Amino acid sequence: MVRRIFADYLSGQTPRQIAHALNEEGVPPPRGKGWNASTINGSSARGNGIIQNELYAGRLVWNKVRMVKNPANGRRVSRPNPRDAWIRAERPDLVIISTDTFELANALKHDRSIKQPEQARRNIRLLSGLLRCSCCGGGFSTAGVDKSGRVRIRCSRHAESGTCPDPRTYYLAWVESTVLSALVRELKGQSVIRQAHFDYRQERWSRLQAAQLRRNEVHERLKKVAEEMDRLTDYLARGVGDPIRIDQRCQQGRIEEETLRGELLALDRTSDDLEINPETVLDYLGTVRELRARAKLGTVEADSPAAVLVRSLVKSVAIIPKRAEDAPMIEITARLRPLCRNPDRSGLSGGPMVAGEGLVRGEALDLPSFSLVAPLTGDA
Repeated sequence: MVRRIFADYLSGQTPRQIAHALNEEGVPPPRGKGWNASTINGSSARGNGIIQNELYAGRLVWNKVRMVKNPANGRRVSRPNPRDAWIRAERPDLVIISTDTFELANALKHDRSIKQPEQARRNIRLLSGLLRCSCCGGGFSTAGVDKSGRVRIRCSRHAESGTCPDPRTYYLAWVESTVLSALVRELKGQSVIRQAHFDYRQERWSRLQAAQLRRNEVHERLKKVAEEMDRLTDYLARGVGDPIRIDQRCQQGRIEEETLRGELLALDRTSDDLEINPETVLDYLGTVRELRARAKLGTVEADSPAAVLVRSLVKSVAIIPKRAEDAPMIEITARLRPLCRNPDRSGLSGGPMVAGEGLVRGEALDLPSFSLVAPLTGDA
């Protein structure tokens, strides 16, 4: 299979074409549910992907990446090392393709990756990066225009690997219009927004109560640990008991005490008590209305202040294919925080709070969001 992929690649087939063929033939991928272009192409910085895997040419390579801690959330993430830091070892027993074949394929890959600036540039649209296919979870990419010049979009996973179970093509203008109209209706009525706000405050209050109970338990345990440490210290002073075992118990007590104090610090940090700001809602309503009017005229600029404001509100847009005679549906997930007073403390990520920001240690309180569902039509 590796030899076939290299042969197809050198014959002029693109990674996308190769992936489509392998999926159609039912060839199992190295991992995941199906082949896609990145399985073949990989990342040049990390040296992965079938075309760049030197192991097929008999060279074992390691130290391609290093693990570093993200200071924002404390999580370890991988970062590519420079190529001069990579370590190689010859393994002729693992050769599948010749060195010449490997080098020819990578030279071709390098040539294909070099684009003129005007070719590499891509238009950024109002909903770029926010659209999702409800069938496979993939994003959406443009798929040309029709005879009247209207831009069409399609599931990018289907375009990359042909693995979307229900691929469809939609007009981008219809999607944008439906999203903006749904936002206008909700910003006017606010029924979904107010319910999401109520649910968030109820959950926050429940977490606060649980945090207070846990805080009392921690204080009680700290008191008992301190009493035990005093007792052990007294034993040592009076020469009572085994000093080695007493010292071990003291070390365990200090570790537990430090852990409990850290938990108290986490419990003292609470999430915001959000309050919807009517003036902010009106500002957003006016902005979205203005943007909808521009969209109907085809004059939306994705980097305009109005578009940036709308993108700060919208977290994702899922397109749901039609069933039977029903129209396709749009499901918008929007952030509640931008509509509230003092929304800047936690940013606009819309993700869950990291450890230390939640109300109960080890649990996360999701930043509030609300969902809107509307039929996809051309006259939204």
